[in-house]
Amino acid sequence: MNSALNPVIRGQVIQLYGTGQGPVPNAPPDGQAATGAVPTPTTPQVAIGSSFIPATNVQYSGLAPTLVGVWQINVLVPSTAPSGSSVPIAVFMNSIPSNNAGSSPTITTTIGIK
Repeated sequence: MNSALNPVIRGQVIQLYGTGQGPVPNAPPDGQAATGAVPTPTTPQVAIGSSFIPATNVQYSGLAPTLVGVWQINVLVPSTAPSGSSVPIAVFMNSIPSNNAGSSPTITTTIGIK
């Protein structure tokens, strides 16, 4: 579990979980968990701090195995990522941000990075 006391180290992978990935081809029937990898049709953009990470750093985007309706994103934290106990992170799927940008209140998700 990522926190200020348990930060991800640059060069390691962090798993993000959420919802809102949109339709996923070959998804299991409603109410059932995926039994394996079911990737999203497009790769989201991920911003850490004030910069987007390279698309190749998104190692997986799709349904989380064994969880119903949960989106999992595996992100390799680049060596250039800022460090700190509460570094902002946002996911953009089809140009729609996870942080509700432009709305009030704006949602801010943070991660600890060492």
